[in-house]
Amino acid sequence: METAFYLYTIVVMLACVAAGAVSLSAYFVSRRRSFLFASVMLLFYFLDLALIFQGSSVVSVGEIPA
Repeated sequence: METAFYLYTIVVMLACVAAGAVSLSAYFVSRRRSFLFASVMLLFYFLDLALIFQGSSVVSVGEIPA
């Protein structure tokens, strides 16, 4: 189940990056500010996913010897 969650998170992050790139490209073509806002929102959503993913994928190996 852990592998499925890992792959699901990676797919969602890739979809977020792709949607952000399309939105940014649409902004450059049309100069509509709504596309720029959507691109910034998708960037922040990607960063949120990355922080959650980082916390959930860290595995504790035990005590660090002193």
